[in-house]
Amino acid sequence: EDIRAAVGVTKGRQSLFESTGGSHGAWLIDEQQQVLASFEDIGRHNCLDKLLGYLWMNPNLKDGVPEATLIVSSRLSYELVHKAAMMGVSVLCSIGAPSSLAVELSKSLGMTSLGFLKKEEFNIYTNPNLYFQF
Repeated sequence: EDIRAAVGVTKGRQSLFESTGGSHGAWLIDEQQQVLASFEDIGRHNCLDKLLGYLWMNPNLKDGVPEATLIVSSRLSYELVHKAAMMGVSVLCSIGAPSSLAVELSKSLGMTSLGFLKKEEFNIYTNPNLYFQF
């Protein structure tokens, strides 16, 4: 339910994509399903870099956000997992597929990673017990 709710709060927060069809989004969502920050850019790395910069510039978020969920609108690459780890998040979700290196890194970091994120379904690739109760 938490993931479904998180996907729901991203809707309507990608105005650049809605007008051009050619941008990526990144959303940082807290455990109460509130958006802490969201950014868009034509490049998926730039989008996440904007989010990192925002965290760095906000002292209350600067030490990391372990209870937050990061959602990216792109595929999940090794570099995006690395940047998510720098943010201190424990759950990373992507709209697209993860690379095998992204899954390996996520697993080694103890991060929960999800891919092919949709409103009603998703794939869990690593560490499901960190986030989900079975």
